[in-house]
Amino acid sequence: MPYFVEAQRPQRGSLKNTEVDSTENNKNQNVVKKGLRACDCNEDLEYDAGNGLIYNKKTQRPYSGVCVSFYDNETKEREAAFINGKENGNSMVYYENGNNKALTPYLENIEHGKWKYWYEDGTLAWENIYNMGSKEGDWIWYSETGIVLKKESYLDNLKEGVSLVNFEDGTPKREIGFKSGRFDGEYILYYENGSIKMKKRYVNGKLDGESLFFASDGKQLLFQNYYAEGKQVGEWTFYYEDGVVREVEVYNNGVKNGHWKSFHEDGKPKLELFYADGAEYKKVEYDRFGNPVVVETGEAPVEDPKEKKKKAKAAKKEQDLKDKAAKKINKSE
Repeated sequence: MPYFVEAQRPQRGSLKNTEVDSTENNKNQNVVKKGLRACDCNEDLEYDAGNGLIYNKKTQRPYSGVCVSFYDNETKEREAAFINGKENGNSMVYYENGNNKALTPYLENIEHGKWKYWYEDGTLAWENIYNMGSKEGDWIWYSETGIVLKKESYLDNLKEGVSLVNFEDGTPKREIGFKSGRFDGEYILYYENGSIKMKKRYVNGKLDGESLFFASDGKQLLFQNYYAEGKQVGEWTFYYEDGVVREVEVYNNGVKNGHWKSFHEDGKPKLELFYADGAEYKKVEYDRFGNPVVVETGEAPVEDPKEKKKKAKAAKKEQDLKDKAAKKINKSE
């Protein structure tokens, strides 16, 4: 729906259909060009949702010309231009205090150019770019104090590059990498104190590599896991806030596998589960003092040689990921 339609206001001052010369010294000066008809945007025009065109109410024909409307205090409310019922050129909407409210360029009813929206005090609220209806370039949102709250980049209507979301003070809240509209690259969340809350990585829209979750100090690890092409792999480790291991899970190609463990806060064992290709075949429960109290045992499934080979490959990839992570830590130190 054209912004012209969204911006309509009832009961405004009226400017009747006339021939207007841009040199006339009246409240319409510099709004319309010589020879173009000007009418009241609110009273004289109507929108047809069926075909998306603007019609003159009296003639019932697609409108060509300029429309202007004013507040009761005679400050301009908005102005827009049309060709054959299609919005064309820069449409402007104003606050009653005279400040700009919205600039919305169109080319034959299609969003085209840089759009802007302002707060009532005149500071910029957001700006974005369209190229023949497609999102393009940087889209930026601001706080009333001018701080960037959000920034996204587009290429051919798809997100591209790093998208940012900030807290009110401008410190980062979220950073997400995109490529051709898909998650690609690092996905990072922050606490308000600036510490990293979560860090993971995507490749072509799928989780890949190590994911880390931290406590509010940004140092104490709470959760560490691994993905390969969107599937869970390797050891997933969960920690209590004091660093004691809470749970350990093991996956192979997205399937539960191997020895799972959970612990009490003092580190004593709480539960053990054993899996083979997603099927649980053994369970051991412990009391509060770490003594086994319930043991359920079944037969472990015979492993298929092909599956064994896949597991070995997944284990190697997991180890490679751990080695890379260790190298990054060593470099940072």
